[in-house]
Amino acid sequence: MRYDSFIAGNSPYHRFDVRAKIIFTVLMCVSVFFAMPLCLQYTLTVLALILSLSSVGVKTTLKTLSLTLPVVIFMILFMPLQERSGLPLVTIRGFTLITHEGLMTVQVLLNRFITISVLCTLLIQTASSRDILLALRFFRLPYNASLVLSLALRFIPSFASTFSRIRDSQRLRLPNPDENEKGKGGYISLMPTFTSALVVALKSIGTTAAFLDLRGYGRNVKRSDFHRLPMGLKQFTHLAVSVILPLIFMVTLEVIYG
Repeated sequence: MRYDSFIAGNSPYHRFDVRAKIIFTVLMCVSVFFAMPLCLQYTLTVLALILSLSSVGVKTTLKTLSLTLPVVIFMILFMPLQERSGLPLVTIRGFTLITHEGLMTVQVLLNRFITISVLCTLLIQTASSRDILLALRFFRLPYNASLVLSLALRFIPSFASTFSRIRDSQRLRLPNPDENEKGKGGYISLMPTFTSALVVALKSIGTTAAFLDLRGYGRNVKRSDFHRLPMGLKQFTHLAVSVILPLIFMVTLEVIYG
């Protein structure tokens, strides 16, 4: 079980104050829902990927994208079918399969989803769990809520890797690990993996509960702070930049395309 998804590094984004990164991530995730041309949506996605590449490297960025691939494929396959009006692009025997409007909608949603996924994942990859918890406390979020939220952010990236490890161990039990079991469909062949993942999740309840208890979750005694995030001119500058740049971007979008 992984309690921390932090990847040590010395990139500019690593050195950026964690409070500023949280504000920047939230504001940028909000800004992608503003009305803007599709080319600008692609630009935001590319900038998010460049930020990830420069901070955590190519391998980690590709791994992040691979985790979003199933959702991306699902959106590509089914979203055009939900937009029935507009100019038909692909028609099969009189049935409109893809319309121009549906294709545009898919591109917008894909860019939003990838941008948000990359930025949120980058936050927990470039900031330690302790710093995230201290930053949430700095924003006056209750300690219990801060702890639960930091745990949730920390465990999300480990779900896919845990599932992959279980899947690989299941395949090694086959006579020929390079081939799937014959006579079983996709969902049926995944049942042993899902069952094992459920067992792992149930077994981790005690460990997670103990971890929460050690952190003081559920106690009524007033907690003392052993660590505090520094607050000087450098940190204030980071906070100002994280607020000013996204706000300028959102105000500009609202004025031009609102």
